[in-house]
Parts: sequence; C-alpha cells; structure tokens
Amino acid sequence: WDSIVGRRVTRAQRAGWNYLGNQQRADGAWIPLWFGNQHREGEENPLYGTAKVVLAYCETGRGGDARSRKGLKWLAGWVGETLENPSGTAVEEMALAVEALAAASVGDADPAKAADPDIRNALRLGLDWLIRAVETGAHSEPTPIGLYFAKLWYYEKLYPLVFAVAALGRASQASGVVSETVDSPVTEPAQITASPLDSRGAAVEHRASSPAVRVGT
Repeated sequence: WDSIVGRRVTRAQRAGWNYLGNQQRADGAWIPLWFGNQHREGEENPLYGTAKVVLAYCETGRGGDARSRKGLKWLAGWVGETLENPSGTAVEEMALAVEALAAASVGDADPAKAADPDIRNALRLGLDWLIRAVETGAHSEPTPIGLYFAKLWYYEKLYPLVFAVAALGRASQASGVVSETVDSPVTEPAQITASPLDSRGAAVEHRASSPAVRVGT
C-alpha cells in the first residue's frame, strides 16, 4: 500500500512541477490566480505568484533548478525597481519577496545561488525596508491585494503581519544577512529613504477611491 501511494505522490509531484515550468513567463515570473495589484497594468500580481513558486522550489531541494534561478532573478529585479520609487509599496509584497530571496540562502537551496551578489543585495535592501516598515507600524495597514473573479478587491489585516513575520523569520536563518542589515545601514541613493509609514499613507489615500472589501477578523 505504501509503495502504491508513494508512486501516486511521485507522479502528482512530477505533474505539478511540469505544470509550474510551463506556466513560467519568459521573464521568469509566475502569475497567481487569486491575487492582483490595482496599480499594475492588467491588475496582475507576478510578485505574489513568483515568490510562492520560488519558495516551493527552495523548500523541496530544487533551489538550483534553472526555473528557480530565473524566478529569483526576477524577484531581485522587482526589489530594485520598487525601491527606486518606494511610495505606495505594500508591506505584503515586500515581505513575500524577502521571504523568497532569503529561502535561497538557507535550507536546501543551492549555495552558489545564495552567493549571487544581485540576489543577496536585493535581500539586504528589501529586508532593511521591511524592518523599517515594521518599526514604524506600517505592517498594521493592509493593502487590497486579494482579487475575486468579478474584480472584487479585498484586503485582510492579518496578511501584512503574517507575511512580515514569515519573512523576518526566514531572513534570520540566512547566514549573515540580518547582521549585515542591522550593522551596516543601507546608504544607496533614495531607494529606501522615504518613510514606509509615509509611503503606506500615500497608498491608503490612493486606494480610498477604489472600493475594497475587508474579509476576516
């Protein structure tokens, strides 16, 4: 019985990895079904999809897979581009990016990839922004990133809290990253000079004109 179940599980896993491989975009991102971004063309949220798939690769010992590497490169680019103009940056999204980038430096991830300077620098920058956001209380302001089929946007106040805790916990396992961030403040131009609280305030003001439904407690 165990061998029969094991074979079925193996086939299901193989089918799942094949599906994910076929769904990856040419630029390295994955598009999720139930999450979006109101401020992005097409209202898609490739950040959410890519972060979750990269986590799956890293947590199952597939961090060295070419698809995982491509996804990590996309995430590193997203962090850099986002922090060039951080106004309106969502804690939920940055936390997801940090968690996935940190996963490349711990566990079964490929050590060679963990040493990639672009990925490590993106992790350090994203982690610095996230720490400041939490210190200023920005993690208590949810962003409507949930999206139903009928274009009904919703937010969940636990998302930024849960995602931030997961990201900080993962980053604490990444060798040297936390100490680098805490001991060596980021001084690169204007990428994270804006207060996360101010940025969140701008985001809240913007979405006030777009109806969003709160779910959960």
